[in-house]
Amino acid sequence: MKKKKGDWKRKLLITIVLVLLLLAIAIHIHTSKPIEKVNYAEIMEKKAERPPWVGERDVRWYTLNATKLERNAEVPFKVGDKYTYTGEDENNVVNDTMVFTVTGIEYVNGRDTFVVVDNWTNIERKPYGNGKTPRTERESFYYDKETGRVLKAVRGGTYHMDEAEVLSTHTAMFLYWMLSLKDGLEWEGERTLVLLNQPSKTYSKHKVLGRETVNGRECFKVELKDFSGGRLIQTYIFWVDVKDRILVRRQVSEEIMGFFREINLVSVEEA
Repeated sequence: MKKKKGDWKRKLLITIVLVLLLLAIAIHIHTSKPIEKVNYAEIMEKKAERPPWVGERDVRWYTLNATKLERNAEVPFKVGDKYTYTGEDENNVVNDTMVFTVTGIEYVNGRDTFVVVDNWTNIERKPYGNGKTPRTERESFYYDKETGRVLKAVRGGTYHMDEAEVLSTHTAMFLYWMLSLKDGLEWEGERTLVLLNQPSKTYSKHKVLGRETVNGRECFKVELKDFSGGRLIQTYIFWVDVKDRILVRRQVSEEIMGFFREINLVSVEEA
């Protein structure tokens, strides 16, 4: 039996119509799905379970100019070194003791790193605590033996590269740029903070203000200012030992909350 002329055209037309119909149905199903409402309370609750200084950050840290810093000192650690700091806020509400110990050398991201473990004891006085019961925490930093960059940090979770750098700025006793300090040095940087899926740029300015003697050590005095939307957010002052390139004193003041905090090096036990 011969096929009628034009049968193949009809079949092709039917096939095209069916494909278009199926495509239209798929698009309708996809676009007609109800939009899920964002539960911001739930998001904040989940964030509260993580360290607040890193748990809400998706970070690009110091992407401007910092890579141009030239090192003029070596990473100061030896396995077995121990550094003890004490700290408190301006109202003497929080009292801290931080003991940093260089525990060993590990291979991270293809690089040899010094492992520095911080055992931190915190006592909060009234109204935040009873002033008696200490809260202890532990964090570990993995510093590249050559560059001093933090390749990994562990505290309630594991953070790598840029996120680890942010954590170390707030709590560590050593930062990679300490190896590049000299009189009159200035540099800039930026990072991106993401809170509730809303990114914002933070711009940072660093400046070596001069030299001062603190606790019997000659130190570079370094100012770090963080800005967001043109507004000053917080100011750090670091006193860094000129010879050993370790933190001797750090002060931080937050402009919005009116918060001030200081830590000081009280002892060094060399291996």
